[in-house]
Amino acid sequence: MKTAIVILVCFLIPILLTICLSKKQKGLWLSFVVGMLAFVISQMVLRLPLLSIMTQQRSISLFTLKHPVLYILILAFTAGLFEETARLIGFQCIKKKHTSIYDAFAFGLGHGGIEAMLLVGIPLLSVSTDLSSVLLACGERILAIAFHVAMSIIVWYGVKEHKNYYTGLAIVLHMLLDCYAILGNQTWVIEGYILILTVIVWIVLYQTIIKRVRYENI
Repeated sequence: MKTAIVILVCFLIPILLTICLSKKQKGLWLSFVVGMLAFVISQMVLRLPLLSIMTQQRSISLFTLKHPVLYILILAFTAGLFEETARLIGFQCIKKKHTSIYDAFAFGLGHGGIEAMLLVGIPLLSVSTDLSSVLLACGERILAIAFHVAMSIIVWYGVKEHKNYYTGLAIVLHMLLDCYAILGNQTWVIEGYILILTVIVWIVLYQTIIKRVRYENI
């Protein structure tokens, strides 16, 4: 059962949702794949190796011990900066032929999906853990994927309207999400924070960008 839950949430849901979206518009798999590449390049190829090299420096190690909150803020900012910049570059690369909001959804599913596969799905499948931990991790991944879709829509809209400050907004929101570490080790507090922030983002997003795009397409 635990294996089935992990496979469903971390592997199948992003793919199945993209298949459903593909019934509305063809060619979304390119946006999905570019979204995956945006995460892999920004995090696995660039940010995480750079952080690994930097934290080996004695001065930086001491800084993290003396200023843990500031260090968390820096980590959160770099996560937003790298991922949202990669999202911007990704949309710039495909904007000529892939310009609909469905492309933004597919991009976010690819971005959040590959993160779920690499950081949660594969590790959970490689170890033995209890059902409650699996459910908690998979629930958090569902929220993370939803958040990545929201950020993709924001950055996509900025590219569509030639307004780069939307990418800046996405960086700030991404930073706010990753600041959860400041809350400590209370798992349910952290999950509650992520849930509330994701819901608020989606409510505002729907009332602004999504409704506006739907109105333009009527």
